[in-house]
Amino acid sequence: MFSFKKILSLEIKIRPFLLFGIGLVLIAGIAISYIVYRAVEHSQQQYLLQRVSTIAATLNTSPIEHLRGDQVDLLSSSYLSLKSSFMNLHTTNLDTRFIYLMGQRDDTIFFYVDSESSQNILVYSLPGQRYNEANPAIRAMFENQVPTVVLTTDRWGDWVSGFAPVFNLTHSKVVAVIGMDISYVDYQNNILTYSIIPIIASLIFASLLFLLWLLSKREEEMLIVRAQILTIAAHDLRSPIISIKWAGEMLRTSKDQMSAAQIKTTQMIEATCEAVLESISELLHAASSTASAPKLHKTLSNLGDILGQSISPLTLSLSEHNIKLEIQEGVKTIQLMIDPERVRRVLTNIFSNAIKYSPKNSSITVSVLQQQGVVTIQIHDQGIGIPPSEQTKVFGGYFRASNARASSIKGNGVGLYYCKKVIEAHGGRIYLESQLDRGTTVFVEIPGVETSIRV
Repeated sequence: MFSFKKILSLEIKIRPFLLFGIGLVLIAGIAISYIVYRAVEHSQQQYLLQRVSTIAATLNTSPIEHLRGDQVDLLSSSYLSLKSSFMNLHTTNLDTRFIYLMGQRDDTIFFYVDSESSQNILVYSLPGQRYNEANPAIRAMFENQVPTVVLTTDRWGDWVSGFAPVFNLTHSKVVAVIGMDISYVDYQNNILTYSIIPIIASLIFASLLFLLWLLSKREEEMLIVRAQILTIAAHDLRSPIISIKWAGEMLRTSKDQMSAAQIKTTQMIEATCEAVLESISELLHAASSTASAPKLHKTLSNLGDILGQSISPLTLSLSEHNIKLEIQEGVKTIQLMIDPERVRRVLTNIFSNAIKYSPKNSSITVSVLQQQGVVTIQIHDQGIGIPPSEQTKVFGGYFRASNARASSIKGNGVGLYYCKKVIEAHGGRIYLESQLDRGTTVFVEIPGVETSIRV
């Protein structure tokens, strides 16, 4: 499961490149928005051009050729027929503001008819009214007969205008030009509605990246403070524990003057001190800035010996809990190129957890599988297990499962984190399978001798 903590830890590693990445995201958003803007603009213009060209192609030229091009046309049947047609066109093209028909006389562009209602006729274009702001493209159309879309500014406002020639097929002569106007503001708003989406998406994504950067920075600062506190506390604890251990050793050397029970007690004191010192070492290692890459001193080691050394300080705990330890036959023959001290501490940590969280009168089973150059150590207990949603988190450091925290069992939450770093430094991996109240199996994979030698 890919947790938020993993995202933060990943983001911490790539922080030097994050601001550059945010810049790239924003630039990409702007570039895509520009591409979308141009594509939508072209699509809008082509759609406008298609509509005005279709109207021009289907318009009957006979009534147009009977118009005079002045106010006398207001009473002619040809004008009234065209007026009705244009008003109907306007009702079927509601996104347009004006639809109109223009002619040319003595290099002057004038209006024949438009789509405005009769009550607006004095406000807009009477027949024969000059169109002094006519775009040069309109004049050119009487010659080249090529439909076009242009941006127009006239006394009525700013428009995106589509023009198409109307010509008599018999004489191949342009008799008029149809114009169709769309509000420039509406046109731009329609385009911006689509083109702004990539910018918004890039801003949201960049904001999320920046938020992760801030959170990971805070997380890193908290880890630094926590590491400093742990380092101070661990160093302060180490001295008195070592003194207690030495005192136990001195008492044990005078065993002739002690009873068997007292000797056993001193041994327990020494074992406990040793376990506490190892926990302190784990805390110091977890707090260290080099915890991600522990230095190894590899030697060819016997797995059976390492297992024996890792179990030795826990013998009293096994006895107290009446837990039976079962180790698979053949383990003693397995050789590994490892750092024996670090792997011993890893296994001691796993056995310690197995003992702490297992009920009395249960068992811990150790088995080994060799396959494709990898040795897999499997340590299975019959303990309380780990909730499914928390199984990947126990290797993250400073984390204990909720049922472990609810128990009276002490822990610092860095043991498995230390194990993970050590095993990964060996080129292996560590993971677990667990069921609540049915136990946990920890898998430790380490490259075999042959694989290690090739490396």
